[in-house]
Amino acid sequence: MALKRTEVNSNIRYNENLVNSYNRTINNICSQLDELYDLRNRVSNLQNSFGERQSERKSRLARVSAAHYDVNMINAYFSGMSSLLNGVEYHNAYNGLSTAIEAINAEIRRQEESRSYYENQRSYRQNRVQYWQRQMRYAKN
Repeated sequence: MALKRTEVNSNIRYNENLVNSYNRTINNICSQLDELYDLRNRVSNLQNSFGERQSERKSRLARVSAAHYDVNMINAYFSGMSSLLNGVEYHNAYNGLSTAIEAINAEIRRQEESRSYYENQRSYRQNRVQYWQRQMRYAKN
């Protein structure tokens, strides 16, 4: 039994609407991915700058230490600054940036998987549109 043209047209429109919906979803995901890539770069640059500044501060402190001052105040300063520059606070901050990068990477992977899923769905629906367009020649009024 042959399908009616209205049924075939309805199937074509249904699948075309899904293709359009998937295209919008894919575009939104791509926009989110662009923002995530940018955010990851900014956090990574921040972490690199943070590490570089920390290294510079350590070098300056080492030069103060190398001067071998016998003043108690300078020794106390050196001890305090050494603790600050090599201590838990620095490592927590640096590791916090690493954790943020890992979280961003996880979200990027999730968004890329989602994009791939919708691209596959779109491809399937595009094939269905083509199928129904071919069926149109066999449809009756």
